[in-house]
Amino acid sequence: MIPDSMSPEVPPPDAGNAGDALPPLVGLRNISPLRMAKIHPPEEYVDRARYEIATVLQYWGYRPELWNIIGFTAAATDRLSAAAPVAHPIVEVVMQSPVMMQSPMVVRCQPMSLSERDIVARHALMRHFTARGLPVPALLSRPEGSAYAVVPVVPLTDPQQADGFSYVLENAIYDVQAYVPGRRFVTDGPSEDSYLEAAAQTLAALHTASLDFPGPAHRWPEERSALALARLYVSRIAAASHGVEVSRALATGLRRLARAGELWVTAAAERIERQSDLPRLHIHGDYQPHNLAFEADSVCAIYDFDAMHWDWRILELAYALLAFTGLRWEDETAASVAGATPPLVARGLDLERARAFLTAYGEIATPRPGEADLLGDALLLVLPVIFVNGVVDDLFSAEQSGRSIYSQRECRAHLEWAETFPAWVEAHRKELRDAWQR
Repeated sequence: MIPDSMSPEVPPPDAGNAGDALPPLVGLRNISPLRMAKIHPPEEYVDRARYEIATVLQYWGYRPELWNIIGFTAAATDRLSAAAPVAHPIVEVVMQSPVMMQSPMVVRCQPMSLSERDIVARHALMRHFTARGLPVPALLSRPEGSAYAVVPVVPLTDPQQADGFSYVLENAIYDVQAYVPGRRFVTDGPSEDSYLEAAAQTLAALHTASLDFPGPAHRWPEERSALALARLYVSRIAAASHGVEVSRALATGLRRLARAGELWVTAAAERIERQSDLPRLHIHGDYQPHNLAFEADSVCAIYDFDAMHWDWRILELAYALLAFTGLRWEDETAASVAGATPPLVARGLDLERARAFLTAYGEIATPRPGEADLLGDALLLVLPVIFVNGVVDDLFSAEQSGRSIYSQRECRAHLEWAETFPAWVEAHRKELRDAWQR
């Protein structure tokens, strides 16, 4: 389940992710899309956010009277619910600055897993893309020139605690980015075809611009390589089989998928690694519908570069292809279950949509010799991430919160989708290759 529903009127994409030790990757579960809150948060909640932002924005030279909170991101509003109590400060707010011609800006606390080196590399790449005409919202620079601030201590008060419990964030990193609203991608929506093509062409333009990025390669350590991450997520599939909320049949299937997954992700990585001349560049790292905003049949904003790093281009293409043509994205008013994003079809990808996406991408970014033949292998490497961030994550969440979005029957259907995915890839390798090469 990826998307948390957003109404078409106010659907900005993701501008932040709480994050953990793993990179923010797409899955079948919502990963905090940015949107204006449709509810009015408690006044004590707003007061707490004002206090924090007053501490942070002084690094940009803004006194409290120069900005005003006009909304919150979805990630912030989600934490207001009883099912998701506030465990850390909410800092994703939109501020309005008279100095910036009343342009809304998003103030973000960076994931604690990101270092200053990560932030500097990400900002350099974002500015490069902006200079190349890509729709990456601008970063707001501080008076001395940097676009982020390391805030030594941010005192906070949690109003949900009976005693008004106070705590601090130490050495938290913040940045401020322009807010560009737009419409969201909805499967079977009236603009799906044009948005699908726009997303593919924008990804191709992003990859093309990345080829001449002058900065040093921002590499992830070996333990976060494509194969290492795939294996990590395969191990999470196996671990989920031991959950108390998992039926015996589902547990057996999860263990079976984990055993098979270890074999096919290893084989897929070996086939990709054997082709030494595959294009490598700085990828976005989480190119999926909730990190894009659309307007007038084009992408008007690309958000959330938290997972940017140097890697094979084909991995990001496979990742985006699976997100846009393998998952169902629904509007809030149409979704039967809030936050649900099930597989789009019973087997593999929707082939017609996949052809359209690859054709649009290939019009700008053509494959190198032999690269298109490996697209199926790249899909197999990203599949465990998609599956774990959906069904498996829901199983873990159900044990912790007592709530489950998917029923056991739905989980078994999604398990079957994952188990049959490698066979679907083998049956359609040529069609996927030809769609990109054409």
